[in-house]
Amino acid sequence: MLTPDQVRFFHENGFLIMRGIIPQRDLDAMRAAADRLQADALAKVQRAGYLDQANRVNKDWIEHPVDHYVYREKDDGAFSFHRVERLYSQDPIFAQMAVAETLLNNAWQILERPFWPRGGNLVYKLPYEGAAVRWHQDIPYLYWSSGGHTNRGRSTTHPIPNFTTDIYLEPSNRDNGGLFAIPGTHRNGTVDVDKMVAEHGWDLPGAVPLELEPGDAMFHHVAVVHGSKENKSASRRRTFYIHYLTDETIADAYSDWPDLLSAEENTAKWGQALQDRSAWTQGQFHEPLRFMPTPQGLRPTNG
Repeated sequence: MLTPDQVRFFHENGFLIMRGIIPQRDLDAMRAAADRLQADALAKVQRAGYLDQANRVNKDWIEHPVDHYVYREKDDGAFSFHRVERLYSQDPIFAQMAVAETLLNNAWQILERPFWPRGGNLVYKLPYEGAAVRWHQDIPYLYWSSGGHTNRGRSTTHPIPNFTTDIYLEPSNRDNGGLFAIPGTHRNGTVDVDKMVAEHGWDLPGAVPLELEPGDAMFHHVAVVHGSKENKSASRRRTFYIHYLTDETIADAYSDWPDLLSAEENTAKWGQALQDRSAWTQGQFHEPLRFMPTPQGLRPTNG
């Protein structure tokens, strides 16, 4: 459970690092799944024609329509692997992690209302080639005055907290492309990040490094200004992202997502994930079923 000071810190700063809350068994299982997906993605991209039908948003987002592996095209024409989308259907461990009791409890303390896990994806920064990510805010606040994205952002921040939950499988630091953020910028709606970069360069005023170790997790508001440098080290950095969303936030910002589930579908999917997690942890580190699915989302059984 979060302390009142931790909850306050998140609301004031737009992020909260939670140290060592992911058990080793969970880490080991996620790493094994991430290894398998990486090996498959790197092998398949070598096949002639594999990306012929890919969704090419730009050279940094080339997504296979079936496997949902995401690549970027490097200057030499080769493809670098950096992301897996629709992760809950890629391996059962990720859906089971999304309903881990500690994560659900902590998310409930921030949201104070029912929510569904959404947006499961796994981001890789591979050694020596993990690309930099320019300073930005996430959708629906994303706006670059220099162009390059159609989203126009919004002038105010929605009152219901909208954040991702970032689970780190390896250390994330200054050397391997770790995240930087500017505390408090989530309270301002959309800001012109490109204007800030044009004035100050990459080292924006107030930016702080968010350095994490394996087993740490972080709540990260989508409106906080953040970015990361390229990975110039021999170590990889892999991060599993969960997006706990209320129905109100989905209606406000993501109603056009193509794979939204009905209340009945969510109830069945996440009710099964809770049962699977409970069965998996039996005899290891037992987690009682203290959350339940309702038509509005997951909520504590005593809430």
